[in-house]
Amino acid sequence: MVRRLLRRPQSIALLLAAIALLTAGALHAQPVVVSFPTVPCDSAACDSVVITNGTTESWQLIALDMRDSTSYRIGPGVSIPTAIPSNSRLNVPVCFVPERRGAISDSLLIIVATAHGNDSIRVRLTGRGSGPALDVTPSVLNFPKTNPGANAVLPMVIHNNGEGPYTLDASNLSIPLPFVLQTTLPQVILPGDSLIIQVMFKPDSNGIYSVAVNLPSGCTSVLQLGFNGVTDLIGTGAVIRLSKTGFNPANNEQIPCDSVRCSTLTFSNVGNAPLIVESVAWAIGSLGYTITNPIPTPFIVAPQASRDIEICISSRQRGMLRDTLLVTSNSRSSIAFGMLIDVSGSMKETMYCGATPSTRMVQAITQAKNFINRALLYLPAVGILDELAVTTYTTSNFGRSSIKDIFPLQIITDPARATALNAVNALTPQAGTPTGEAVRHMVDVVAKSTLTNRVIVLLTDGEADTDDQLTYPIAQVAAYAQQRGIRVFTIGIGLDPLKGGRQYLQSLANATGGQAYDASDCSSLQAAFEAITDLLSRGAKSREPFQIKILSPYIVQVQDVAFDSVYVKGTECHTITLTNAGEGNAVVDSVNFRTMLGDPTTEFSLGSGVTFPITIPESGQVQLTVCFTPDSIRMRRGKVTFYYNSCGAIPVSAGLSGPAWAEANLRITDKRIGLPGQTVTLPVYYDSTVSAYSVDTITYQMRWNKTMLDLRGVRPGAQSGGATLTAGPVHYGDREATVDIVATGNHMPGAGELAQLDFMVLRGDTLGTSVELTSGTFEDDNPRTILNNAGFVELDSTCFRSAKPINVGAAAKIAVGDASPTPASDLVVTLPVTADADAIITLELYSNDGTLLRQARRYDLVEGTNSLTIDLDGMASGSYYAIVRAQDGTALFRKILLAR
Repeated sequence: MVRRLLRRPQSIALLLAAIALLTAGALHAQPVVVSFPTVPCDSAACDSVVITNGTTESWQLIALDMRDSTSYRIGPGVSIPTAIPSNSRLNVPVCFVPERRGAISDSLLIIVATAHGNDSIRVRLTGRGSGPALDVTPSVLNFPKTNPGANAVLPMVIHNNGEGPYTLDASNLSIPLPFVLQTTLPQVILPGDSLIIQVMFKPDSNGIYSVAVNLPSGCTSVLQLGFNGVTDLIGTGAVIRLSKTGFNPANNEQIPCDSVRCSTLTFSNVGNAPLIVESVAWAIGSLGYTITNPIPTPFIVAPQASRDIEICISSRQRGMLRDTLLVTSNSRSSIAFGMLIDVSGSMKETMYCGATPSTRMVQAITQAKNFINRALLYLPAVGILDELAVTTYTTSNFGRSSIKDIFPLQIITDPARATALNAVNALTPQAGTPTGEAVRHMVDVVAKSTLTNRVIVLLTDGEADTDDQLTYPIAQVAAYAQQRGIRVFTIGIGLDPLKGGRQYLQSLANATGGQAYDASDCSSLQAAFEAITDLLSRGAKSREPFQIKILSPYIVQVQDVAFDSVYVKGTECHTITLTNAGEGNAVVDSVNFRTMLGDPTTEFSLGSGVTFPITIPESGQVQLTVCFTPDSIRMRRGKVTFYYNSCGAIPVSAGLSGPAWAEANLRITDKRIGLPGQTVTLPVYYDSTVSAYSVDTITYQMRWNKTMLDLRGVRPGAQSGGATLTAGPVHYGDREATVDIVATGNHMPGAGELAQLDFMVLRGDTLGTSVELTSGTFEDDNPRTILNNAGFVELDSTCFRSAKPINVGAAAKIAVGDASPTPASDLVVTLPVTADADAIITLELYSNDGTLLRQARRYDLVEGTNSLTIDLDGMASGSYYAIVRAQDGTALFRKILLAR
């Protein structure tokens, strides 16, 4: 029995290349692990890796690659490419220059070109960096309000948590004026010791002073220190400053996965108005940064005060984690103010400040001066540079508009502030109120500012003149302001409730996104100015970046594995290389094999001898054996997943695939004996079950002696699984007949009878014939068939040997059909005989053992179909044969069954 179905693919080229490489000698490097001692951050240690060429050919070093290239360097003296002659060595210097404290590893990839292709080897590099490590308490100094000429002093404690001494000098701690370091430098801080320094705030002019100072704290780490101070300011506003000790993007901060690190974030208000923190939120919010002691928002920070929150990281995500804390508050930014003052005649009217009589004009001037003094800021140190333009409007005695820019748009420096106060102080009431025209003019003035926050503050005691409202309707004026991004705030001074001034100002403010204030007395007018300043500052966004690197083992993505064609139930194994490119040991504790649909599978498995857990050292590798034992044929696909101690238990997977083949024996081996005209049945078997192979179609071909057998039918066998069998036309050759048979069904089971072939035995030119399976295929040629022997049919008597052979398939003058009825129960049966012309025949009747029962009887046939009657009277139940003989000697055999 031949047991070869499908030739397994072999790569001759790969085999020859492997043999050649083994003959030449593989790449060697020593040592494969270079372990450096503990090295201070500002020092270096060097060693070397020796590449050995033990072959008779010349090699060439073509690449030296580091995985990270941060703390390890290739030393001098090596160029790329470099020749490595036969039977020689090449020293590759490697230096360790740590950039941070703690364990540091890397890997060196060496690639060499040989006559047989490129070869590579990876060398692991390990070492530990040491150095000082500082922390500071507090990290932010908020000095009390200190006027020019005075000073304030606060302490700061610096502690060294590292392994080496730290020298604090002017090169690493330089604090700008008006802050002065009072402690004499240099100072050495030994490991475990602390140093208290004194810092003085000594302003020489009014303003807000806020500086951030970076203090190198050991290796490449940097601490951010904050110094905030303020004098008794002219102007008003809250100014936020955010400071923190950790998570600084300037630092190389790292922590292992599953550990926790925290840092204090300080909200400092270096302005002279209450700071209202409206919201605190993360830009991403999913990286593991959390606020452990959140303060409900909104919360208030008083001038020159601070509030702290603690921010911690406990991440299950490897790599550099960057997020930004978004703080919304009323922290001041630069604002362009356009102050528009109504100087119409009605501003002469009286209004009261408590019981003290005054005029609308006097109070407008008073409050405008207060606004210029108290609301406007000029603080270059913190980037707040307000701008101001002052315009008055009225009509002349002749009814013409009189709009005057008494103070052009400019930054409010101290000299400019004095000029603006003088200009406002000289205002006097005149005539009409062209408010709409004046607002359009003021929009054009303020629109020239480059600042994004631009507003108009309108002070008036009533609605616009009728002609002005017709020429400059509110909707048109508001649209003009909105197009230029300018809001209008209105202050109605002493409005008459019986007139329409209040509604006019309300409509104008609302249409531009501003607000309207009704100042009926002196105190409410002052409150309106303060409210405008506060509203303009709301919604300011402050952004504080956070960054830290989470260290964790990391198994790089392994390559997919494609197996060669494997015999079903056979096994083939390949190796998978797991490389730990992360930090620390990777511990593989389990593995899972699944199909591509996610179902468990046993077709793929680990090789024997693999035990868990499997430890892969940092920058190291392990090789695991993965085996393929297919249960079914054709392409099999799956996935292997390795679970290990990475952040979030992130598994690493590889695709698995391979074709499976099988063999199935298709055979016909039975032997049958029959008389001419008798039907014999030969079964076709398949010895191997194909139920697991998803076989739906089997095609095979039969061959026999056409003079000996006539195929009369094909029937499903007992193990065909309900398959449908169809036979093609019989093809006749000179002496042989062939037929193609197809079995079609849904996963035919087996093993057993696939089909039964019914043959009519003829008196041929031989006493027996083989029935051969000449070809056979299962669907997709997989599994392939094995053809085994042939069946055989022979005559069981020699009593008919004198009869003339029958030439089946040739043109015959006489054609005989089957006896009817079959089986017969009456005294007679009929036999249809067709002749192509008038003819004479004889009919004889024999028993199953060849005994003559009825002598030859003559029948005269006419052209066409004739019905012959055969008398069965006196005959017992059984099988009989009728032989029809033509005049040319042709004998035709037909079987008769009698059942009484």
